[in-house]
Amino acid sequence: MENDEAVVIHSVDFSETSLIVTLFTKRFGKIEAIAKGGRRLKSPFESALDILTRINVTFIQKKNDALDILTESQLIRRFHVTQNNLHGLYAAYYIAELVNLFTERNLPNSRLYNLTSEKLCAFEKSDSINYHIAQFEFQLLYENGTKPVLSYCAECGTKIEITNPNQLIPFRQAAGGVICNKCVEKNRKFQQHYTLIKNETLKILKHFETEINNKINNKQCTNLQLSNKSINETLNLLNNCINYQLGSQPRTQKYLKHFNYTEHTLEAADTMAAKQASENKPAKVTEN
Repeated sequence: MENDEAVVIHSVDFSETSLIVTLFTKRFGKIEAIAKGGRRLKSPFESALDILTRINVTFIQKKNDALDILTESQLIRRFHVTQNNLHGLYAAYYIAELVNLFTERNLPNSRLYNLTSEKLCAFEKSDSINYHIAQFEFQLLYENGTKPVLSYCAECGTKIEITNPNQLIPFRQAAGGVICNKCVEKNRKFQQHYTLIKNETLKILKHFETEINNKINNKQCTNLQLSNKSINETLNLLNNCINYQLGSQPRTQKYLKHFNYTEHTLEAADTMAAKQASENKPAKVTEN
């Protein structure tokens, strides 16, 4: 019998009295378990199996693909937002869905667990929600081994050097990050798609990467002054990275679009891209 701390990330009815729950635990990773009697008012689970709830859980771990058996749960913290904070509610459902989609059963990831718990607390407030979503998405890609390449060309390894703060930097999803001038020309020749992102967006992505490395090495994280417009542009780009890795859009992501009032900014960047491309002035590069 095992004991651990967990966040409830998914739940479905199994019978008139029982539930099948998906838990993201601190020491065991994602587990799927049956909670017999979990739908009854009087049960050993103390009404603590609502989605997004953080709990202490006791379960019997089964081998192979069999469902674990949940025997007891105790409430640590129930997710709560005010009636006016629908943005925070949808954001919380979104990261729960992402954790479920990106993680495999029984693969521990305490960093991702701590980040999930941290962001659920942050979403209870109505401040900087898009920043917290973008930060979560970037670290999820980092933990998955698919974070964007930011300092070197993702195709040929050439170092990317930014000399003009207003320059747009080519970014290609299929390559996994930013690309250089030569690869831009190659992509044009073969009509392969790429997007131009703003330098401010690249700075935010690099800031997220630095934050992760600082936490791993127990170093102090520095603050970065950001505009809402830049945060939302970064969020749109990371949404696209998430969707590319999954091969489809997460079901809850579309609800967050209503709160992102600068969805048009990437399209605006593409308009600017046409002008810059005609002048052949993507980001300057230096050869290794």
